[in-house]
Amino acid sequence: MYDPSSSATWFGELRTSAGSIIVVYDRQIPQSSSGRIYLYNTERGAMIEYVEEIVKKNLFDLSDEELKAAKKKYTKHWKAEKDKVLSRLNNRLKVVGPKPAAVNKNSDDADIEDEEGMDEDDMEFNSLFS
Repeated sequence: MYDPSSSATWFGELRTSAGSIIVVYDRQIPQSSSGRIYLYNTERGAMIEYVEEIVKKNLFDLSDEELKAAKKKYTKHWKAEKDKVLSRLNNRLKVVGPKPAAVNKNSDDADIEDEEGMDEDDMEFNSLFS
């Protein structure tokens, strides 16, 4: 049975009314939000986000023979998709990352502002009225 804490990756079967699909769970893929998981869906060839509470009861282990065949058939494709997903996430983090503090390079006495645009003088002034 699916257990996200058992290993770094898990190959299994997702059973639905539409049929069975081989899926791969990888703990290295960050989850987008609480209660949701990403599984590599071998039919779609993509990482798909699922609601964990709904999908976990439909996830089943593969037999040793099925596991060996699934790894042989899908590992290359899953790793390529994993690399794309991690690359997109890393690029997004670089773009959305924290802004550096503003520094006035024209002055010897450069004021360094915090994230809210307040420098030491502003904070000292505000602390007088707090």
